[in-house]
Formats: sequence, structure tokens, C-alpha cells
Amino acid sequence: MNTDAIESMVRDVLSRMNSLQGDAPAAAP
Repeated sequence: MNTDAIESMVRDVLSRMNSLQGDAPAAAP
């Protein structure tokens, strides 16, 4: 896998975690 794909997966997981916790989503780049 390339770095872009990994970064995309990480951002998706973090956003899902934030949604479950009810926190504001991470800031966009």
C-alpha cells in the first residue's frame, strides 16, 4: 500500500472514533 492510502485509512478511522465519542471531527488539512 502507498502512503496516501494508509493516511486515508487513518483519517477515516480517527473520524469514526471521534463520531462515536461525540467529539468534533479532526481539523481538515
